[in-house]
Amino acid sequence: MHRSIVREEAAGYDQPMLLHAPAAADQPSPRSTPTDTPPTDTPPTGAPPAGAPRADTPPNGIPADPRPEAPPAQEADEVADRLERLARELQSLAAAPVVTTETVAIDRCFARLKLVDGALAALRARLTTAAVRSDAPAERGERDSTTYLRNRLGISGREARRRAELARGLEALPQTAAALAEGRIGEEQAAAIARASRSGRLGSAEQVDEELLAVAERETPESLGREIRRREHLADADALRRDENRAFARRRCTSRRRKDGMWDIDATLDALNGELVDRMFRAFTQPDPADTPPERRRSPEQRLADGLIAAAHSALSGGDAPQDGGVRPHVTVYAPIEAFAGIPGAVATTEGGVVISPEALTRLGCDACLAFVLTRGPSQVLHSGRATRNWPGPTRRAIIVRDVHCRFPGCSVPASRSVIHHVRYYSNGGETSIDNGVLICIFHHRLVHEGRWRLGLDPATAEVTVTSPTGRVLRGRPPPRGPT
Repeated sequence: MHRSIVREEAAGYDQPMLLHAPAAADQPSPRSTPTDTPPTDTPPTGAPPAGAPRADTPPNGIPADPRPEAPPAQEADEVADRLERLARELQSLAAAPVVTTETVAIDRCFARLKLVDGALAALRARLTTAAVRSDAPAERGERDSTTYLRNRLGISGREARRRAELARGLEALPQTAAALAEGRIGEEQAAAIARASRSGRLGSAEQVDEELLAVAERETPESLGREIRRREHLADADALRRDENRAFARRRCTSRRRKDGMWDIDATLDALNGELVDRMFRAFTQPDPADTPPERRRSPEQRLADGLIAAAHSALSGGDAPQDGGVRPHVTVYAPIEAFAGIPGAVATTEGGVVISPEALTRLGCDACLAFVLTRGPSQVLHSGRATRNWPGPTRRAIIVRDVHCRFPGCSVPASRSVIHHVRYYSNGGETSIDNGVLICIFHHRLVHEGRWRLGLDPATAEVTVTSPTGRVLRGRPPPRGPT
């Protein structure tokens, strides 16, 4: 899968653009260089005489240190009082909905919010440094400053450690700290610069402060992270390789079935393999069609879960998975013959003990990577194997050529990620034939069975008709064929 990447212009993160021209004048960038006034016959009011030294140039002619001067210290009591007044003001702003008909006004609000976020992050770092150096944790009976931060701010221990590390890093990065306080960069960007400074691979803290801040002011946090990794690789390839090996050694994945039958799958992967798996999920993830009713629209997490399920179906049905005990991996379903007849109380189960509804059993019997053991009673085995479908190769190819992709109206999931559905259910005597088979993706296949949507196929025109449980009818014509 290829994806075009369009690089955002640096102006997307330029503070004057965000604040618009008037606001930019209120917040001049300390990194900008003043421009000389064009010569005129009459010097501007207040301008120094011609040839006079500039006010910001010392007598020896050496430019002043561009790094921001350290602001005067503040009393903690005064800071607390000012924060209390600020909190009341912010609470009043947050108490009521924000309404507007102008997007420009919303843009201005977010630009100011960025300033507030940056100032708060910088102040939080200053207060964290003060807390670490004070006796506050000990007087509170806390084990350390991290625990103190966690309890005072109501955050996790992991977040408390992250903030403590940022505070320590900013002490050696005055320009980055000033840019954060002024809203020119965000907290993520400041943290990335601090991590790079701490590693020491890109030189001294002064070098990192100067060079990476220029990148952070024009790039997103993601782009800044990539640039840091690129520079670190150029500076110390061996160290980067060691980091990759350490990250790979920390890989883990757990798969656990809960008491309610749901599954928890959790994984931690190194950067490269994590991106590989994420791309696989997203390659199998399809957005909902534009005409999907609101009540049936899936959340992003649900779409990603469906992508994982579709990838598993594709891997097992493709025949490329390694053998386990001499057979290809699949899920075995134990089904009494009464379950296919819809007799109440007849229950099918998997070898893992998962109980399957009659609707799910019928759906799995269409075209799934499962093996069925058909039984009568608790011990009599009537058939073992793929008892329900086995679409012959020529029939399968003919249906794929006709349908190309999922035939649910509005869906375009390709045939490689779809199954063949028996229009008239196999359990009801439906034939395994071209006129009774239609391509349908995993999501819509479940919708037809468990969701009780009805699907019909006109063999003469190959038009598909789908009827929702509420009676809404959708129709889909077969995709056009190219020249033969």
